[in-house]
Amino acid sequence: MALGLVYLRPLRLAGIDALSASEEEIHKSWELLNRWITRKSLSRDIEIGYGLLQHSALQDGTSGSSYEACIEVPKSLTTGEAGELKRSSLPGGAYFRRRCSGPVASMLGELQTMRSELDRGGNVKIDLGRPIVTVLLDIKQLRSGDGLRSNLLIPACSSKMSCVLNQVA
Repeated sequence: MALGLVYLRPLRLAGIDALSASEEEIHKSWELLNRWITRKSLSRDIEIGYGLLQHSALQDGTSGSSYEACIEVPKSLTTGEAGELKRSSLPGGAYFRRRCSGPVASMLGELQTMRSELDRGGNVKIDLGRPIVTVLLDIKQLRSGDGLRSNLLIPACSSKMSCVLNQVA
């Protein structure tokens, strides 16, 4: 499937760290987050999930705390409730995108393939200063084990200079 380019706005997120970037730990972090959403009666308010993955996790798959299962912080959430989850943010900017349909377990392999295609792309610049993002378009599907629609996003640099500045910062 072809790669596209999208621009994301910055978002305030809250989530749960996976113990590692293994498929099993990533799935566990989504299960914990979904249980928390159900316990707080937020199921109707939240449909999209954001997985933040560090670039190094694509190489070894076991880097500690290199994946975070997140949701956008709902306006109805109190400060105390939001404090039960790790606070983070989704950096805005340009991202290379590939649509994916299938289980969470297949996403790491798809991202590795996508990353190697981009590395061979010549003029393509990957921004190593921002995380790789999986946008899960219906996190409720995780509970039923059905196929999951998602967007796999690898951050893009607008120029070689901005990539260097992000790595230094």
